[in-house]
Amino acid sequence: MLRCAPLFLLAAACASAAAVTGDAVYRRDPWTLHDPGFPVEVDVAPSHDELWAVEHAEPLEAGADGVLRVSSSVLDVTVVLPDGVDTDDALVTMSLFEPSSSGEGDGTATTPSFEMSVDSQLQYVRQYRVELDPSTAGERFVLRVYVEASASRQNGTEAEEGGARLRAFYVRWVDLSPSEPRFLVCEQQQEAVHDASDATDGDEEEEEEDEEARVAVHPPANMPPGLCRRYTMDGRVPVRKWYFDDQTDADRSYGEEYSLEIIETLVEDARKHMVGYSATDAFLHEALKKYPLAGKHVLVVGSRGLPWIESLCLSQEAASCTTVARNRLIYDHPKLQTFTTAEFEDANAGRGSGKRFDVVFAVTTLASEGLGRTGDLLDPDADLKAMRELRDLSTPLCAEGKKEIMETTTVFLSVPVGPDTLVWNAQRHYGPLRLPLLLQDWELLDSFGFQKSDFTAPFTVNHLPLFVLQPSSSCAQEPTDSNESEGHAEL
Repeated sequence: MLRCAPLFLLAAACASAAAVTGDAVYRRDPWTLHDPGFPVEVDVAPSHDELWAVEHAEPLEAGADGVLRVSSSVLDVTVVLPDGVDTDDALVTMSLFEPSSSGEGDGTATTPSFEMSVDSQLQYVRQYRVELDPSTAGERFVLRVYVEASASRQNGTEAEEGGARLRAFYVRWVDLSPSEPRFLVCEQQQEAVHDASDATDGDEEEEEEDEEARVAVHPPANMPPGLCRRYTMDGRVPVRKWYFDDQTDADRSYGEEYSLEIIETLVEDARKHMVGYSATDAFLHEALKKYPLAGKHVLVVGSRGLPWIESLCLSQEAASCTTVARNRLIYDHPKLQTFTTAEFEDANAGRGSGKRFDVVFAVTTLASEGLGRTGDLLDPDADLKAMRELRDLSTPLCAEGKKEIMETTTVFLSVPVGPDTLVWNAQRHYGPLRLPLLLQDWELLDSFGFQKSDFTAPFTVNHLPLFVLQPSSSCAQEPTDSNESEGHAEL
């Protein structure tokens, strides 16, 4: 007789399995149902996260809700078939179900309602890489893995010897959200990584100092222990896990081309003061009323692909808009120009040799600098270095013997503000420790949405105010060997 798992989330799978395979269905664990002789093993874990595997090695405690809590937008789904199964014709179907508005969907309802958001049938391989939509953070969904294969076991049952189709279901709630913040003892982190890696031949400590070793095929799932003190400001900044892999292909292209028609639609939305494209939209609209862009040459630093900031510039009748991003962008619009970071650095090699910009936008992207998220080099101070580069770009050289000085560039900066937190590898949250460092050598002209009470909010709370900045000096001397900073913005 068919026996369903006590967790209600398997109820639908039980019914489906009964309809397809009859009553002879077995349960391998609380989340897996299978035909007799087909005990498929399915394991789901954050991608390339050895520490997570160690921390979650303990069996499920009695009374636990069984929800798989992951702080990663990329999962590794491992499917292990039993011996005697023909892997060549095995198929794996992965489906994601989201609680619909008509159902409770909170894990307590007897008959919740779901809507399928993803359904993909794949040829069998041992491990699959599943990329999730991070916009669903804080929400639960159901992951279903359905496996079907032909038996090829000799001296087995008649059905097995005849190559019968065997089936298995894995169904489980997944909670996709950042982990709770915790203060790290960096020495303990070093020990934990050594325990997890287990067979690294002791080379990691040497590699930590190797700049090239800080670039990986996939962004590191965990902060390198050798950089722990610098990333956490000597342990004063707590760490949360929220993992992304925004690397692109060998051509460093985001892969999506934005046509003239799409961009013009975005421009029209910008003219209507639409919000929802970014978390700082309302502040941007408010700031641009006070600091219009008409006739100005604009530089946008960093991008996640969608040309929303660029569309705001076009809606304001900016003379031109240039975007610099780590990866290649494809914007089909006569007033938009794009560069990769490497191309822009080549074009602007030498102090004062590059094009001058009236306005620079650095909205939301700077907070992830140096965390490896986009394939960038791991560097605990990359955000501070980026601000120094912006200052150099924004400050004209003093013209010797001339009183007339070029107008200083205005910078619109938006970073997550709240209690100081490192959210690995998504971004930093800037509080009373790091925000003053970020803004040193800048004059704060204005701010939109910023208030000091944000610093004392819970660690899980932050928002994106907008700062309007100019370099604290009206012009810059030729570069010297000194890197000391003297001024800072008053918050």
